Amino acid sequence: MLCATAALSQLPKKETRTLPGTSTKFAMVLLHGGVFTMGSAQGNADEKPPHKVLLSPFWIGEKEVTFTEWDTFFKAMDVPQTKAIKVDAVSRPTPQYIDLTWGMGRGRQPSRQ
Repeated sequence: MLCATAALSQLPKKETRTLPGTSTKFAMVLLHGGVFTMGSAQGNADEKPPHKVLLSPFWIGEKEVTFTEWDTFFKAMDVPQTKAIKVDAVSRPTPQYIDLTWGMGRGRQPSRQ
C-alpha cells in the first residue's frame, strides 16, 4: 500500500498554458527532479568519470512544438526579420523558397506519422 501511495505522489503534474495574446495552448508536464549518476567508469574518455548530477524539477511540453506554434511564438517576440535571419549564401544557407514540410507540423498535422 505504501508503494502505491508513493507511486501516485510521483505522477507527473499537467497543466495547459496559453501563449499571451494568442489562442495557442501548450500542454505542459512537470518532470520531477532528482539525483542520478552520469557517466561510466568503463566507457569512452568523454563519459568518464561517473559523477552525481542534481536535476531540478522543470516543465516541458507534453508533445513536440508544431511549426504553427513556433511561428506564433516567433511573431510574438517581434524580432525584425533583418535581425532574425542574417545569411549571405556563402557562409550560411539562404532561406528556403518553398515550405519543405509540405504542411506537416502545421495546424493539426503531426510532423511525424
